[in-house]
Amino acid sequence: MKAALALVAALVAGASTAQETTDSAHLSMLTLLARVTSDPEGLAEELASSPMAAIVPELEFPSWHKKGDGAELPTVLAHGMGDSCFNRGMSNIAKEVGAHLDSYAVCVPTGDSRIMDTINGFLLDMDSSVDVFAEKIKADENLKGGFNAIGFSQGNSLIRGYIQKYNDPPVNTFLSVHGTVSGTSGFPNCDPAGHSICSAMAEFCGAAAYNSFVQGHLFQADYFRDPEKVDGDAYKTYSQLAKWNNEAADSPDATINANFGLVQKWAMIKAEGDSMIFPNEGEWWGKFDGAFDKVIPMKETDWYINDNFGLKTADEAGKIFFNSTEGDHLQFTTAQLLAGSTSTSEHASKRGHLRRRDSSCAQLLTLTRLVARGDQHTCLSSGPMAMPMAVGWGGGGGVSVDGRVSLSSPGFLAVCFTWFARTGRGV
Repeated sequence: MKAALALVAALVAGASTAQETTDSAHLSMLTLLARVTSDPEGLAEELASSPMAAIVPELEFPSWHKKGDGAELPTVLAHGMGDSCFNRGMSNIAKEVGAHLDSYAVCVPTGDSRIMDTINGFLLDMDSSVDVFAEKIKADENLKGGFNAIGFSQGNSLIRGYIQKYNDPPVNTFLSVHGTVSGTSGFPNCDPAGHSICSAMAEFCGAAAYNSFVQGHLFQADYFRDPEKVDGDAYKTYSQLAKWNNEAADSPDATINANFGLVQKWAMIKAEGDSMIFPNEGEWWGKFDGAFDKVIPMKETDWYINDNFGLKTADEAGKIFFNSTEGDHLQFTTAQLLAGSTSTSEHASKRGHLRRRDSSCAQLLTLTRLVARGDQHTCLSSGPMAMPMAVGWGGGGGVSVDGRVSLSSPGFLAVCFTWFARTGRGV
């Protein structure tokens, strides 16, 4: 992905001052933006094949699992960076979730074609992407009574933004799979806490990100969170993430808290070995604190302590659920995905430690669907907890060299989503 990586090259190789960094970023951005009109198909292909993207594979799904009874709300899905709702992978997942729940399911794009949906995942800023997402939801008659939402990686930023800015029609349950909900502080596969080069690249990114030009054009810059710059005027003035977190220089937006509170359940799924999102604790609402080598969990963050956008209120109401998957970003073994035998993590809320258990939870739910009507704590745990959490800017999943397949397949998602997505009864 030569054009997109030109931004990184310019930052690392050519910028010795903050102004030079900003100028280099602007030049690289202008190069990319020019290709939106001059070579959109070529640009989309480069973005989709980028090492920063992970595309949901075209999986074949089994037909043996039982369907729901049609009582569930509709489901909206949002894809990750480099992916598209028009790709067969995402469309198949939406179709399978709908079949499993026996209800309407749709992947909502931010572009009207595969090419523009892919490009907009990079070059349509975060706030504008949310506006398009909301417009398409509002226009869909099937969603007018509310819906449940599943996000993959960057797609979770779309859903979080929709909830905080609109939430009409409302989201009932939000399943965030390895999501960028708290922002990210590093490049994929380059942990700023683990390598000096990665830390330097992250610092360059922070120097280039917080201005109106970059924030107005690059989706990933909008949720980039430099822990060494969050107290500065540039972050508080320009960062779209700062506004979402009610950290911005202007007055707090009470609408954000009110809309956040309308969601009945937040299910946060973290990848324990995530190499795309730094720190991965952000997937559970944690963050780097003041530096790239200090990670704090949700309950120690200022946005939780001060209840900036409603997180503490939701947690104390028992609305937030946590679970994790072993391995890397959106990776899941074929056996676990299709047979459902998986090792899950249950977080003890009061003791603040992690305990493991072998579980056939997904298989059990697939065969019986009883958990959707009963025990909330079979698969995930809820309530206050004192564990760290995760963030990232990856894409929608993929197949790795060891034969692992994407977590973003409804063999796992639909059964766990069924458990907490019911409305009106059950959970």
